[in-house]
Amino acid sequence: MRLRKHSNTARAATIVVSALAVLWVLACTDRLAGPAAAPPDTLHVQAGPGHLAVGDTVRLGVELRDAGGRALAVSAVAWSSSDPEIATVSPSGVVTAVAPGVVMVTATSGTASTTAYILVTDPAVAVLSALYLAAGGVNWTRSDNWGRRDIPIGDWYGVETAESGRVVAVDLPDNNLRGRIPPELGDLASLRRLDLSGNRLTGLIPPELHNIF
Repeated sequence: MRLRKHSNTARAATIVVSALAVLWVLACTDRLAGPAAAPPDTLHVQAGPGHLAVGDTVRLGVELRDAGGRALAVSAVAWSSSDPEIATVSPSGVVTAVAPGVVMVTATSGTASTTAYILVTDPAVAVLSALYLAAGGVNWTRSDNWGRRDIPIGDWYGVETAESGRVVAVDLPDNNLRGRIPPELGDLASLRRLDLSGNRLTGLIPPELHNIF
């Protein structure tokens, strides 16, 4: 009976020692791991347009907030564009729309970063398409690249664009245009020259174009 009691006491002591060893290992692990990392600060692009027309510009801003949602001072911000052929972004966050497409603009400040997606459209494509349909484009003497969405409109026959990408001139003289002049041409805000002479167009000049003639 004494031997059995001694055996039980030894077994209990072994269990206590093992438990203490486990606690010691856990304590060491916690010390090695250090304090829990604080949630990272988050960067947000301030409200801006989700889309731009070719040639348009907009300046984006950012705000930095901590894990509690409190606003923090923003130091230097680095800007980048995923595709400068669609839209460029300056060091100060000014985005310039260059060509139709979707572009991702990224802002980085310290270890925080954020992105904004911008859709770039070209209303001039719809306007010129209206001219093509209204003036019998399928029968034009030359209509190189007209209607090609994969080619810049500055490369459409007779169309001239400024560096910004906006249409500034449409020259289609003696090109077998037949039909009418669509009023949609008045939506080309940067249009400065329109030459449709020598064609068989009918009807009155739309009042929307009186600022050109």
